[in-house]
Amino acid sequence: MEGIHWFAIMRHQSAHLGPICDAAIALFDRDGFDAVTLEQVSTVVGISTESLRLYFPDIAALYAQAFREAVRIESIYLRAAFEAEVNGQAVGTFYCELLPSRFADSADLRFLLRAAYAPPPSLRLGIASRFAGFIDDIVGEYRKAGEHGADRERPDAAVLEMRYLDAVESVFLQLVDGGAGVATARASTARHPLAYHTVLSGSSTLAASG
Repeated sequence: MEGIHWFAIMRHQSAHLGPICDAAIALFDRDGFDAVTLEQVSTVVGISTESLRLYFPDIAALYAQAFREAVRIESIYLRAAFEAEVNGQAVGTFYCELLPSRFADSADLRFLLRAAYAPPPSLRLGIASRFAGFIDDIVGEYRKAGEHGADRERPDAAVLEMRYLDAVESVFLQLVDGGAGVATARASTARHPLAYHTVLSGSSTLAASG
């Protein structure tokens, strides 16, 4: 996390929902949707199940709220990573490099990605919509950073944007499939100039520098 060690998140917009979402995300991350009950969450939070039902009538409603919270948290982390990029790096590189360690450390990201790529069938549409919003946040940060970098005048800027998004989603999928170790190897490969040529920046000058 070098470069964003100052990173801090205002975790919750609601003091009531905060501990509930924390507990739910931790349990969903560990056990999955089918194994978690409202009774378990209420026990962890230290409230009665009846009180929890005042906010969430069933586990699906809680899962949906937990996913929204995870997206909010990871969108803040995303912005912090882009703001901490070092001049001279290919746009968005730092975020990609941080993803394996973030996945290892953050139940929010683990839950978000696993839910996005393997959602409960009854929540598929809502999860897909929220995840699409998160992807839009990634694209937005990439565009904003590109406006201030060397890529802003490139005629193939749209192509680079799609390549970057492909690279991020590739790391996401490898995190879900193989965990942080597999994705770290993928991110290490991507740091090679030739890999930046084909995956991240599309720049022939980077490829030539290898």
